[in-house]
Amino acid sequence: MKRILLLLPLLMATAQAGNLGAADEVMSGVNAKKPDYSQTSFTFSVGGGGWGTDKSIGSFSEGKFRIVTDPEWVERLRKKGRIDADAELDESGITPSQVISFDYHIQTPNIIYSLLYRDSEGMIQLATWNFIWAEDKVKAFKKAFLNWMSTDPADQRRK
Repeated sequence: MKRILLLLPLLMATAQAGNLGAADEVMSGVNAKKPDYSQTSFTFSVGGGGWGTDKSIGSFSEGKFRIVTDPEWVERLRKKGRIDADAELDESGITPSQVISFDYHIQTPNIIYSLLYRDSEGMIQLATWNFIWAEDKVKAFKKAFLNWMSTDPADQRRK
């Protein structure tokens, strides 16, 4: 009987769950027409730039979100001073439990994502990357990211 009473609040919370309608779908400033929601890998730019600088691949696999950047592009970013010359890059990826916040903004023609997270040493990091006029990709990325965030085993244990 005690077990049933303990489960009752959980059952009630599920029964009262709702949705937020259009706010669930709209991304202000993004006019996606045909996003491919089956995507789990995306090309985009790290370090800014212009047309044709999609030199990074962000992917969701094995429970991690990884961004891998073309080594030649990394070298160009080092020469420009955007990456410290002595910085060692770790592209091993992150898990959902490391994420603190996630956001995007539009700086025409770029749609820029920002991710605040704790790295493997517990330090807070801010990662940014951008899509250049790729509104369908942006909306598909958001959905893939949110799906990935909801699959973290640590989150499931907290419930």
